[in-house]
Amino acid sequence: MQLHVEREVLFSAVQQAIRAVDARVALPILSGLYLEVVGDRLVIAGASGELYVRVQIPVDLAAEEGRTVLPARFFFNLLRRLPSGPVEIAVEEERVRVRQGDVEFRLSPMDPEDFPPFPEEVGAVSISLAGERLERALRSVLFAASSSDTRPILKGVRWRAAGEELVFVATDSHRLARRVLPLEIPVDPPVEAIPPAARLEDILPLLDEADLWRLTFGKSTLVFRREGLEIALRLLEGVYPETDNLLTLEAQTTFLVAVEPFREALERAALVVQKSAQPTVRLDAEGGALVLSANHPELGSYREILPVEGFEGEKLSIWFNVRYLLEALKGWEEERAVLQFNGSWKPFLVRPELDPGWVHLIVPVKIP
Repeated sequence: MQLHVEREVLFSAVQQAIRAVDARVALPILSGLYLEVVGDRLVIAGASGELYVRVQIPVDLAAEEGRTVLPARFFFNLLRRLPSGPVEIAVEEERVRVRQGDVEFRLSPMDPEDFPPFPEEVGAVSISLAGERLERALRSVLFAASSSDTRPILKGVRWRAAGEELVFVATDSHRLARRVLPLEIPVDPPVEAIPPAARLEDILPLLDEADLWRLTFGKSTLVFRREGLEIALRLLEGVYPETDNLLTLEAQTTFLVAVEPFREALERAALVVQKSAQPTVRLDAEGGALVLSANHPELGSYREILPVEGFEGEKLSIWFNVRYLLEALKGWEEERAVLQFNGSWKPFLVRPELDPGWVHLIVPVKIP
């Protein structure tokens, strides 16, 4: 194998592929990046037990076909420290030469025969989705996934494509996030996938780089494809709990708040309880105002009054984990939020005023 490629093009591809490489993997081959010249393309791949990223970039027609596996982190750092210009990569017996001008490295490769192939699913259902919309939807739910091994299935995000909707759900049993995206082409019968939330976090920066992604729902993988880039996520095994019934409540109290002032007030309240094991804030609402309050035995107390609109129902007092509500509101561009409560001890809902397909559920804190 021998090829020449511009350093910027090569480094960008390696940056993408290395997102799949996990330093904690038990198999040494998975600590490497797979490189293969096929025709006028260089294929670069990284893999772990849960994630596979494969990138293709053009190379000179004079490139010699072949393949190798190089230590991923070392190769990445090597390229990062090279100046702009063409880079030569050549396989020579027991070494791989990486050269640019007067700079030359000779790396010890691994056996490419040991590197796993990209997972292919036959007969799977595919849909298309704009990258920016996909990335934003995932950001709006990922934080709610569990990080505990107690219920491993909750460490994933449930994807369900049915009819003209793609629904994302994540929950850790203390809060829940749900986002619905419309589909241009209906899906029938429905398909479902539960990829790990942590691996979705790893690939988020890649998703907004394309106008359109082709998503393929397989039995054991969820595959993302666009020109020059493929991503495969291994799915979690198990049954995700049904959550739709949790999001329908007969609200005893409903009102609207301006998102930005409300978020800023929550951040001030969080300052007081930031050292608490459970950062609990109290909300009292009646008529045209709500009161936020918080106390800490060492830091002191906080109280703030905020206006609300469209107040309906009974007056309310409720305690909640302020971090959960702040994470739910993070990144919102909507101006107003609807809050719905069913008493002081039952979960409450937060949703954008103009987007019924986006909702957060938060379980309150019970104070004796």
